[in-house]
Amino acid sequence: MEAAERQERREHRNALRKELGLDGLLEQIQKNTEAIKSLTDSIQREYQRIY
Repeated sequence: MEAAERQERREHRNALRKELGLDGLLEQIQKNTEAIKSLTDSIQREYQRIY
C-alpha cells in the first residue's frame, strides 16, 4: 500500500512540475550554477596570477 501511495505522489509531483514548467527552470538554474562556478574559478585563477 505504501509503495502505491509513493507512486501516486511521484506521479502527481511530476505532473505538477510539467504543468508549471519547473523542469525547464531547474535545468536553467543548473546551467547558471555551472556558469557561476566556472566564472568564479576563472576570477580566482586571475587573482592568484596577479597577486
